[in-house]
Order: sequence, then C-alpha cells, then structure tokens
Amino acid sequence: MSLFMRYVKIILFTFISIAALLSEAQESQVSSQNKKALKLYRSAEAAFLTGSWETAELSLKKAIKKDPEFVEAWLLLGDAYSETGKMQEAVDAYKQALKIDSSFFPYAYYIIGNLEFKQGNYESALDAYKSFIASKGIPENEISEAAEKIKRTETALRISKNPLLVDPVNLGDKINSASDEYVNFVDEDITQLYLTKKEANHANATDGNPFKENFYTAFLHDGAWDSLTRFNLTVNQQRNIGGMSFSIDRKQIYFTGCSWPENYGSCDLYQIVKTGNNWGRVHNLGTPVNTVSWDSQPFLSSDGKTLYFASRRQGGIGGSDIWMSEKQADGNWGMPVNLGNNINTSGNEMAPYIHADTKTLYFSSDTHEGLGGYDLFMSKKDENGEWSKAKNLGSPVNTKENELNI
Repeated sequence: MSLFMRYVKIILFTFISIAALLSEAQESQVSSQNKKALKLYRSAEAAFLTGSWETAELSLKKAIKKDPEFVEAWLLLGDAYSETGKMQEAVDAYKQALKIDSSFFPYAYYIIGNLEFKQGNYESALDAYKSFIASKGIPENEISEAAEKIKRTETALRISKNPLLVDPVNLGDKINSASDEYVNFVDEDITQLYLTKKEANHANATDGNPFKENFYTAFLHDGAWDSLTRFNLTVNQQRNIGGMSFSIDRKQIYFTGCSWPENYGSCDLYQIVKTGNNWGRVHNLGTPVNTVSWDSQPFLSSDGKTLYFASRRQGGIGGSDIWMSEKQADGNWGMPVNLGNNINTSGNEMAPYIHADTKTLYFSSDTHEGLGGYDLFMSKKDENGEWSKAKNLGSPVNTKENELNI
C-alpha cells in the first residue's frame, strides 16, 4: 500500500484515496524550505495524482538532489516506486525518510514490512513491523493489526526455514509460456494432462475482455511432454472457458464459462457429456449451483457424488469461498453448502481439488497463513463431515509468489 501522509493516522488500515490525501497535503506546509525542491515536489504530486508514476519519480529525484533532507519527497518517491512494482527501491526510499526523521511518518515502517514480506524477506519484515509497534503515538487497534502481521510473518519464516524434501520440476517450454497455464487434470498413469491457458482475446471479440481462456492437452512420450494442442469441445471457440474437471470415467466434463450470454452471473458452471466418441451439447448447471455472482473452478469427486467449486455468492465468509453441492436422486445438483471457517476466510479461497479418497481437499488461499500471495493448503474431512483446520503445504511447494492450483 503506497500512502504516506502522516496526519491521516488510519491510512494503512483503510483504503483512502491517495488523490484525496495529496490534494489535502497541497494545502499544508512541508518540511523543505528550498524553493526549487518544493516546486519539483509539487510537480511530482500533480503527476502522481494522474497516475504518471515515472514522471513523478523523475521530479522527486531532482527535488531530493536539491534538498537531500526533504522527507516528504523521499516518502512520495517510495510511493511512486511501489506503484511501478519497484519494491526494493521503495523500501530504500522509505528507509531514507525514516533515517531523516523516524517520527515524521512511522507508518513507513508498516509499509516497509509489507514490501519486505512480498519479497520473501521475512526477517526484515519482522524488524519493520516491530519498529512500527515501538513507535510513539500508534493507536491500539493499529498495533493489533501489526501484531497480526508479525504472527503471519513468523509463520512464513518458520515454513521457509523448514522445506519439505520435494523438488518441483518445471514442465518446460512446450507446456509453459509467457501466458498463464493452469493444470486442471492429469490422467491416472500421468501420461496426459489437460490445462487451461490464458490467451489474448480475438480482435473481433464482443465481450470486451482483453483475454480469454481455452483448453489444451499434451501427452508424455519417453519422459518428455509433447507440445500443447487445442482440446476442442462443442463450444464456440471464441467463448471464454476454463477450470476443467473430468468424471473418473472421462465421460463428463464440468467447466467454467465466463461472459456467456446465457449465464446467470459473470461466470457459470457447465457440463458436457460424452456419448460414444462425441461430446454432446453444453448444459448450464442452472440454479441453485449458478447465481448472479461469480461461480467457477468446479472439481468433481471421484465417486461423482459431490461437486466442489469456488464462488463469490451471497452468504459466503469472504471474497471467494469454496462450496460443495451433492448430486440428488433425480440427477440434479442440490443446494450448495459453504465448507466453513476451517477452509474459508475473509479473503479468497479458490481452485478446490478433492483427492480420490473423497476426504482430502487441496485448495488455494491468499489469507490463511503462508509465504505470501496465494499458497496451497490441505484439509481432511472426518467421519462427521467436518473439515480440519487448513494446513499449509510448505516450502518449496509454496513460495512468495502465487501458487493457485494442483
């Protein structure tokens, strides 16, 4: 988060517009008395407010050259670096501001902690959060927020220092590309995989989306994967499809369709059934599985009785939750049930994968304690149908980046 105005104490815990803060700051005094530095700083503020981060960066560097002790310029430079993804440069700028006057804007410690955590520098993040708590004048509720950050960072540090004896292997450039690929299904003898690939949308697309997703497949020959080939279904090839799950006999596919005219919401769950060698017509699962919200990423249990999926529907715990629906005697899917607080959080849980034992669930979360971004977790269902507390799969399976599905 790149907000620094010291007189707004709540800025790190609410999402107040930087534009509003800067416009208010323009009416206030700043620390520098150097007129040239001040003029450059005001120019940088104006550029920042319009999203011209690089222009703001250049003006701020010039202002700092005129007045190296210009603390607001260092802070805003940290913000500009943050906006362009230059995390380490941002950390250095904020640290310089704190070196000049650590009491001017102690919230910089908190920002540094967040940036260090994102980079996987957990020990440095801990130091920054602790310095923030030790600063004078920090309200109790914000100290509590920082204490929670410390707890999460200590967990990340512990996980990173105790890696599992596994060695993730990249599948190579015949499978992976500069685009996003998500593996949705691997057959039982691990000789064929099916995945979703994000691609640039067709120039004549009418849905307004710059990207679309399609299914691809590849085979393993002599220990190496062949190049991907399009896995075509009875779906308009210009449509956005993803999140494939097969039934165990491979005669049914459940998948996600987004921005389709017949959708109930932004993304709906669909089914296709195979008869002989041909795939049949696409069938929208309808209500109550699909809603006016986002319903996506289906995964069918090995016994075909339960469909797990991610949804942002009303009645959830957070943003995206994992839900389940059981097949009824008439073949329709029943009312979805939220998997509860041991799985779902106030954040986002996605990409459910249920093991063949129908009791072990793998999923992705950006809020359960982990190494940063989305991590992969596991939970087991007991004889009473209750899910155990989510367990992080650990390092090196999880990293400071996003691990989204199995």
